[in-house]
Amino acid sequence: MSYRLVIKPLAEKDIEESYTWYNQEKAGLGHSFLDQLERSFEFIEMNPGQYQVRYKDVRMAKINRFSQFACTTR
Repeated sequence: MSYRLVIKPLAEKDIEESYTWYNQEKAGLGHSFLDQLERSFEFIEMNPGQYQVRYKDVRMAKINRFSQFACTTR
């Protein structure tokens, strides 16, 4: 079974808002958030089965250091 990472427009908006919020909390924190998110996306793409299905075909991974989640679907 083949998986691919899907970032939907609403998720992109959430990422942008999170980036802005983290940068307002502390300069540069938004960049750290995006770096960690990118690493998580890469890991998910290589190991999608590592995470439990949370809803239908959606798998979620907690982003270390941040209270966000990354999702993947089939």
